[in-house]
Amino acid sequence: MKKNIFLFSLLLCMFAERINAQLVNIIPYPQKVEMTDGVCDFQQLDRIFIAGDQTMEPAAALLQEQLETFGIRASISQKKKRGGTIVLETDAGIAHPEGYRLTVRRHQVCIQASSYNGMIYGIQSLLQMANAKEKINCCRIEDEPRYEWRGYMLDEARHFQGEKKVKQLIDLLSYYKINRFHWHLTDEQGWRIEIKAYPRLTQVGAIGNNSDPKAPAAFYTQEQIRDIVHYAAQRGIEVVPEIDMPGHAGASNRSYPEYQALGTDTHPDFCFNPGKEETYQYLTNILREITELFPSNYIHIGGDEVSFGNANWEKDEHIAKLMKREHLTNAREVEIYFLRRMIGVVNSLGKTAMEWDDIYGDGIGPDGNVITWWRHGK
Repeated sequence: MKKNIFLFSLLLCMFAERINAQLVNIIPYPQKVEMTDGVCDFQQLDRIFIAGDQTMEPAAALLQEQLETFGIRASISQKKKRGGTIVLETDAGIAHPEGYRLTVRRHQVCIQASSYNGMIYGIQSLLQMANAKEKINCCRIEDEPRYEWRGYMLDEARHFQGEKKVKQLIDLLSYYKINRFHWHLTDEQGWRIEIKAYPRLTQVGAIGNNSDPKAPAAFYTQEQIRDIVHYAAQRGIEVVPEIDMPGHAGASNRSYPEYQALGTDTHPDFCFNPGKEETYQYLTNILREITELFPSNYIHIGGDEVSFGNANWEKDEHIAKLMKREHLTNAREVEIYFLRRMIGVVNSLGKTAMEWDDIYGDGIGPDGNVITWWRHGK
């Protein structure tokens, strides 16, 4: 009899724990959740109070905007009140820079973090809990991310999306605590970012997409880029641009063919010309403008699938001269020479270069450089 009671009690505890877990609908699930007595009427949370660091004001404004979607017109108050208040409190004691503590009481919610991103994640957890509910269960949540880099890549070179859709995507990324937006902006199919030094990149290079090579030019102005980058930062997201080189350069080469290498029948304008000194100056000028638009510490320069367009490099007179001068024996060594130089350019602009894993294993070191994997088995 005692054994049966023990087993029943154990099962009851496990069932209660499972119910508690289901009461907190948060993705990704927090590291620590403690349910407490009572419920909070979410509709009564009509005041937002910033305790401490006023740099949290954009987070408060974002919360205010999101509360409106629940039909709640909340004011940002300068005075802390007892009831119906969401408190955003800076707490230096929270060690992880993206960690947060969320406490839901009957008449008040307190979100604590040591950084802006942590505060955003606490807000997003609250909003997830409140989704389609008027009342949320009282609880205490402590959470921090398991991975430092939580990224999503959008390829707009092949299919342009536009400012409205990109902002919708950024809203979703923030909601699920994704902190990096990898923005692929140039490729064979289209060049999607305004470069003032080279207007033909958007006049010519922005024409077409992966489905229709004659589609009207579509691109982002520098003003739009700045606006989207700012929009993302307010939601805890760092935007990392990708400007492909030396391959996947077709849109650029259609705009400025003087910088392209001798290609192949299937990929005639696939690569920039590593043998022309003018190519390096051209790309440096482009990256200089990119640097001014993106505060991120990273610029992705691709470096992948160069073999699609380098079969005739040794027949290119400029590359042949480079190979003789630098004692390079094949197209792969030319590619690595090019990438080393461009990594140096990115570093000289105060950024860390990123490339795809195609360059792995050819002596390009980790200093000022990050390799990202897109294939399995390497």
